[in-house]
Amino acid sequence: MEKPIAQVLSLLSAAVITAGCSNQQIKPASQTDLDRLQQKEQVLAEQEKALAIKGSQPKEKEHALEIQKTTQPPPLPATLTSAKPGQCFARVWVETTYQQYSKSILTKESSEYIETVPAKFQLNTEQVMIKSASNKIIPIPAQYKTVQERVLITPASLEWRVSLDPKSPPAEKYLLDKAQAHGIQLDNAKPGMCFHEHYHPAWYNEQKEEILVKEASTLFTSTEPKFSWVEKKVLVKAASTRLEEIPARYETVEVQLLDIPAHVTWEPCAGTLSAHSAEGLCKKDVPAQYKTVSKQILKTPATVKTIAIPAEYETVRVRTLVTPASQHQQPVAAQYQEVTTRTKMEDTSFTWHEINNQQLPKKTRTGNQICLVETPAVYQTLDKQVLVAPARTETVKQPAEYQTIQVQKLLEPAKQVRHVIPAEYNEITLSKIDQPGYMEWRAILCESNMDTSTIRSIQTRLLNQGYSPGPIDGIVGEKTMKAVHQFQADHNLPSDPYINIETVKALGLSQ
Repeated sequence: MEKPIAQVLSLLSAAVITAGCSNQQIKPASQTDLDRLQQKEQVLAEQEKALAIKGSQPKEKEHALEIQKTTQPPPLPATLTSAKPGQCFARVWVETTYQQYSKSILTKESSEYIETVPAKFQLNTEQVMIKSASNKIIPIPAQYKTVQERVLITPASLEWRVSLDPKSPPAEKYLLDKAQAHGIQLDNAKPGMCFHEHYHPAWYNEQKEEILVKEASTLFTSTEPKFSWVEKKVLVKAASTRLEEIPARYETVEVQLLDIPAHVTWEPCAGTLSAHSAEGLCKKDVPAQYKTVSKQILKTPATVKTIAIPAEYETVRVRTLVTPASQHQQPVAAQYQEVTTRTKMEDTSFTWHEINNQQLPKKTRTGNQICLVETPAVYQTLDKQVLVAPARTETVKQPAEYQTIQVQKLLEPAKQVRHVIPAEYNEITLSKIDQPGYMEWRAILCESNMDTSTIRSIQTRLLNQGYSPGPIDGIVGEKTMKAVHQFQADHNLPSDPYINIETVKALGLSQ
């Protein structure tokens, strides 16, 4: 039984020494820690050998090791897996970019106009008809009507966002995949519908286990001797012995049981450089927690001390020993204390449903939500001339004229020539999405990786490059952030409510 206890202690010590951040080097245990562990191992081995403990403690420690192996931190985003201690990150929204293009819009349809060529005559001095009958062609221009036409500028669209506000950020793909994986039919959703996520907490099975707090022992009792009186002038009381009971001695010790193993978690960073709500995360080591249980260990077992009583003599009545003193042994059962242990039976699970479904309580909402938002189409109204009646001509008959003097003889009749009027177009500028907006993690300055000297250096570099950061006081104020945003815009750097690491490096500062 001594060897398994030593192995469990070795595993426990290794687990305590190696607990910490995943990107930190493992520190070796000091000599003092090793000596203390060896002493504890030796004490437990001696107690096990002397009192034949049933072996409940090794089982508890093996169970604690299994919990420690299976308790792992939640998976981190890919951007954060290579993070170093002290670094801070913020989750920011990168706006959608648009590309402009030109399009020709018909503003006036093609038509034609008619040119009239008058008839040609020749003047003769004949005593005949001076002007023959002819036709006069009168041109009538085309008639147009001005109407208004709606031209589509931006087509209507459906997009998943985090709320019904059209200006809210788009929902990320992993949220849509997560909702669809939990039974939400995204293709059947209608505009205006929202879905959100609930969590079902992990379920633990509690069971009671008995811990030995007082070991079994033996209780000794003594019976006084019995005498009878005899009238003799000799020995009145024979020599005898008296038994004195010495009770058992116990020592109370405290034993620490592993309750929650050490692990690593991510928490919102304190003191980010923006007055807005930030989503920055920082690593934090959570130490192991132990539960202390009191236990009584037998130090000295109960014994009986024999005390000699000398004989007594008189010349009168004598007490003669009839029954000598005797001792009796009575076993005392061991005492156990009942403790409750918890075993995880089911992990935390998640459920998605329509937002108007009130079956699950509000307190189990995770905050993840997607809404199908319909963006209406954008139109522009243009004036357009529509042909109502095309150009035409009217023919008016001219009667012949007779005179006995000079006459005009028709050489070439009047005619019409049709000319095409081309259609008219207007160039307008439209916009289309070049790259949709998205969320990304950016390294930023926070309390854990900067101080007032860092801010002074940033303010000094901005001032030297022609910007106005305000007083060089090491405080991130409104003027400092305005100068940072101007510097980011001039150098095509990512801009957000924080001082990100790319901007620090662009200023020639190391971080």
